Amino acid sequence: MGSRGIDTATLAIAAGGTGGHLFPGLSVARAWLLRHPAGSVVFFGTKKDARYVEGQDPRLRFVAVSMQGVAGRGVRGIAGLFVKGVPSILAMIREFLKGRPCAAVCFGGFVSFPVGVAAWVLRIPLFLHEANAIPGMVNRLLRRWAKKMFVAHSGMLASWGTRALLVGIPVRDGIEDAKSFKEDFKKSGLNSRPVRILVIGGSQGAYSMNRIVLESLEQLFFRLDAEVILQWGKWPTGGVESYLERFKGRLLVLPFIEDMALTYRWADIIVSRSGASTLAELAFVEKPTILVPFPFATHNHQLLNAQTAERAGAARVLEEKHLNADSLVEAVVALAQDPACWEHMGLAWKSLAHPKAADRMIETIEAYMKGVHLNVPAKPYAVFSGDRRNRDERDCRASVEP
Repeated sequence: MGSRGIDTATLAIAAGGTGGHLFPGLSVARAWLLRHPAGSVVFFGTKKDARYVEGQDPRLRFVAVSMQGVAGRGVRGIAGLFVKGVPSILAMIREFLKGRPCAAVCFGGFVSFPVGVAAWVLRIPLFLHEANAIPGMVNRLLRRWAKKMFVAHSGMLASWGTRALLVGIPVRDGIEDAKSFKEDFKKSGLNSRPVRILVIGGSQGAYSMNRIVLESLEQLFFRLDAEVILQWGKWPTGGVESYLERFKGRLLVLPFIEDMALTYRWADIIVSRSGASTLAELAFVEKPTILVPFPFATHNHQLLNAQTAERAGAARVLEEKHLNADSLVEAVVALAQDPACWEHMGLAWKSLAHPKAADRMIETIEAYMKGVHLNVPAKPYAVFSGDRRNRDERDCRASVEP
């Protein structure tokens, strides 16, 4: 590439709203900055995502996207998305003209919609990442403009065509260190210390599951010498203090876990929701797991994710319609008293892992950029005039170095 080569280029990333989008996006941002010390990243997310992005690296700039979800599906939902998205699309066009990114990577969700449309309008190469087996509405709308679609499920390769590439899901820092987790497992010494149970409901917590966990503690601690860390999330904490006082030294409740790698390493058994990003992390952790899918996830994708892990032998599934204090305690105790299955579960998780997903995504973007460098046009409305066939290659070739 010319004077604005890849080494000094800016990458645009749209990933926010939930941890399932935010944390994989941050992983790609860090990987880009590690590979390109003179480069930069502009990160698009919701206002509440700013605390996780700002202040991490002076080369990482955060931009809040004012984009809300829409009611309805099908034509009604798509129409609402475009109507609500017009102001945000115009704002993203201004940001792109100011920052001139070399490419845009969108992780789905409503934050990605105005960023992806702005990239198309300005002929900036667009790349998508889809974590679920059934793609969301925004990625389905943007896919026609994408140069490459990074997917986490092999089943999507056939439906998304030759532009799809199986990479898995980028995970947070330190979590791919599977060897250390396996060593901790071997040194667990459960005969000499309590069983350590980690309960996580995703980045936003899981209120119904959390309450049942609290209700199960008396029975659980009666039947098992255990310690519990419970990620509570953003939910009201009324009544939690009484449990903390009653089970002091055995129960820790946290609104959010900053260092998931360390916490995963601490745990012996994990009870978790089954969002795609969470399962991607669990594949590297290699710990025995009970999955409780969120029953209201779009397309029931959490149940599909959990069943995939269960079929592989990596986890046991407890659907929320069957979840109560008794069923949860029975599931945890049965797993704790069957250490022979722990290593089997660990190996099954390992078979589901996709190492270096962020690096693979960046290598693909770099390979594309070295072939065709697409400059930002001076006038965004220019793409709507004249013959649009092959406009990317016809209008925007340029400064390509072998």
